[in-house]
Amino acid sequence: MTNHKGPAAAFTQRIDQERRLKGWNIGELAARSGVGRNTITRMPETIRLPRASTVTALANAVGLDLHEAFKLAGYDGIPNPTPQQLAEQQSRSTMADALRARLPGLDDATLARVALAMADVMQGVASELFETCEEDR
Repeated sequence: MTNHKGPAAAFTQRIDQERRLKGWNIGELAARSGVGRNTITRMPETIRLPRASTVTALANAVGLDLHEAFKLAGYDGIPNPTPQQLAEQQSRSTMADALRARLPGLDDATLARVALAMADVMQGVASELFETCEEDR
């Protein structure tokens, strides 16, 4: 994604910037977001706004605030956000700020790798909690 000139140029530039900060290639971004590689590479020159699901998936993959992502993509706010989307975004922002505060001096790319490692741990915690919930039933 290099020649940004479509209606969502600001969004594609920001996603590209965040991807590079994390040290990801386009294939890695595609894998982490679930958005097709071709969609990602064609987005900068597309003449229409990206789908809301594409904006959400890419923003979530790179940790970009959804409100900011949709604004950059040319939308007027998040189209019909669910309470869960709003809560998840607030949690992501809070956790990112907490990592920056607890690990000062680390760049965002390093913090992103720390967060990914933490995500694996948290997935195990969530599985354990779900098992406990099922045992309580």
